[in-house]
Amino acid sequence: TVTELTRAVYGSADPRHTIAAFTPIVASAAERGDAVACEIFADAAASLAELTARTAAAVGLTDANFSLAVSGGVLINSTRLQQLLQAELAKRGLNCAVNVVSEPLVGCIRLAHPKFADTLVEWHSV
Repeated sequence: TVTELTRAVYGSADPRHTIAAFTPIVASAAERGDAVACEIFADAAASLAELTARTAAAVGLTDANFSLAVSGGVLINSTRLQQLLQAELAKRGLNCAVNVVSEPLVGCIRLAHPKFADTLVEWHSV
């Protein structure tokens, strides 16, 4: 039942991890066109786009072209969610290129200190 599921998720030691464990199931269902799974992904894309729009407005990027780096297991592994996000960003008038980043630490360190730009990948793969 819904009550049992709620107790199982929120009664676990790590509810975020428990919820995340359902992602492959929801992603697979969305890829097959399941209406509920598609709605979950559509809502997620809308929420991410709204967050991006607010952040862009806060830093003055609403009228500019900019690159948006996205990461996380769901975004990396779901072309559907990437496409939905791009569409939601466009609906909000944001002209940004969505770049899926599988290893966000690489970009963070490169931005933090340029001297690591050429050595990070070697360091990280060790």
